[in-house]
Amino acid sequence: MEELRTKVASQLAELGNKTNAISHLKLELAEKTAAIFALEVWDRALKDQRHATEEPVSSKPQTVHGMERPSSRAIGNQRVRPRELGFDARVLIDQQAKW
Repeated sequence: MEELRTKVASQLAELGNKTNAISHLKLELAEKTAAIFALEVWDRALKDQRHATEEPVSSKPQTVHGMERPSSRAIGNQRVRPRELGFDARVLIDQQAKW
């Protein structure tokens, strides 16, 4: 009878450990999902900014007073600060530290 109690206690402890591991993995998944979402928002904002920057250029003639129209590559070099978009790089840094 004592052997059975020991076995049950061991199984319950193992079940508790696995439950904790699952909870930890769920938390990591939620954090990574939030980081991916933030990156997608940031990427979309960059694409929107690039599109907005290219629109006025494409509506202008190819040359103005003998000057060539700047390439979209030169225009697209404008930088967007991630913090302006609500993106916090600390989330990624924390994730990399955990890996």
